[in-house]
Amino acid sequence: MISFSWMHLLVLLAAGLVLALVVFFIIRRWRRAGIDLDIAATLTAATLFAAISLLGAGLTLVELLTAAQLQMTVPVRQFWPQLPDGMTLTTAAGMPARIDGGFTSADLAVENVSEGARALWAIGQTLGVLVPAAIAVLIAIACFQLIRGRAFAPVVARMALVTAFVVLIGGVLAQALSEFAGSLVSNQLLSLNGVSIAGRRRSGIRPRSSRRRR
Repeated sequence: MISFSWMHLLVLLAAGLVLALVVFFIIRRWRRAGIDLDIAATLTAATLFAAISLLGAGLTLVELLTAAQLQMTVPVRQFWPQLPDGMTLTTAAGMPARIDGGFTSADLAVENVSEGARALWAIGQTLGVLVPAAIAVLIAIACFQLIRGRAFAPVVARMALVTAFVVLIGGVLAQALSEFAGSLVSNQLLSLNGVSIAGRRRSGIRPRSSRRRR
């Protein structure tokens, strides 16, 4: 995940204003040319969405590869808060009650992530952004061919096949790579080489004093 700041918000607002102006002038030009407004608006929206997705994918990849800290979802052993011994929880009749299960993942901010885990996480997150872009590209091509009067052109069928593979393989890889990277980071976080306690004495134990022999 990418950290968000006011600078990002200003950039998004500026980009949104520019895109709105571009869409306005494009639709106005196509309206004068006699093109159906519904098709023109769909083509413009799909093209802009694909462009924004590609830009976002590039920014996501760069950010995740260079950031000092990463916001990651890592798997953990199933856990659910337990009440102390001798304490029972009484719920009202008809209210939901837990039978089994618990938390199996945790959202963490981590640093010093290994290069392999960082690369897998970055690629997985980037693929997740690129999958919607492939669908937007297919819609834009279909609308463009519809404007040209070739709604069933061979390029539409080929792009539909390519998009299906991209969505299927890209979606699976995005999930698999992200989960594998989270597993690597989880193992690295829980692999302890030792424990040290600074500035703390053991309670009830005093250092032995040397006794002189008589």
